[in-house]
Amino acid sequence: MLAQRAASEGPRWTRAVGDQAGHLSRRDEVSKQAWPRRSGACTDIDPELRAALVSIYEEVMWLARRPNVSPSRARGWYTHIMADSVKLRLRNFTGRVSQQAVVTQGVDLRLEHYMRIQTTLTALVDRHRTAESPNAEEFICTVIDYERVHIVTAKENYDAMRARGDYLKAGIVLVPWADIPSKRRLELWRKMLRGRVANAAAYAEVSVE
Repeated sequence: MLAQRAASEGPRWTRAVGDQAGHLSRRDEVSKQAWPRRSGACTDIDPELRAALVSIYEEVMWLARRPNVSPSRARGWYTHIMADSVKLRLRNFTGRVSQQAVVTQGVDLRLEHYMRIQTTLTALVDRHRTAESPNAEEFICTVIDYERVHIVTAKENYDAMRARGDYLKAGIVLVPWADIPSKRRLELWRKMLRGRVANAAAYAEVSVE
């Protein structure tokens, strides 16, 4: 039904899909267009959140210095364990959803870190450990920049990882939130955004209580 409605929306839907395929397929391009880096973004944060991130960074680096602990395993302390403790103050939805996530009912969906946060943080940990030069500020800025997510299907999430973040290669087309039918927006908000991202309220439908 949603697929039929999407098709029936004609030029606006087609134009949105075309724009995404032509200009927003790669993660770096999406980052530049949808989320320009803000001056002071690393300093203008809540002191309690900063303290929490500093503590997490210190724990990550402590692990990284242990024998037989790789940078990726140490990084996992943040991405797989501690991220849940800060995500509602840090993780932001970009306002973009894959076309498949919009038109397909009953599939598993994911909040996809399109900027390859795990690979980036692993490299950061490795560099800091090798240089023996801890830098909590760089960690904080990186986390703030990279904790941004699209909504995609579980299959697309896997395809994006295999394609090393290249949405064009993975065949993922992104649709702006405003171009999604309101009923589907409400479903996506309740399932994927409410209680899961810091800026969920910005995407709430008027009918949401």
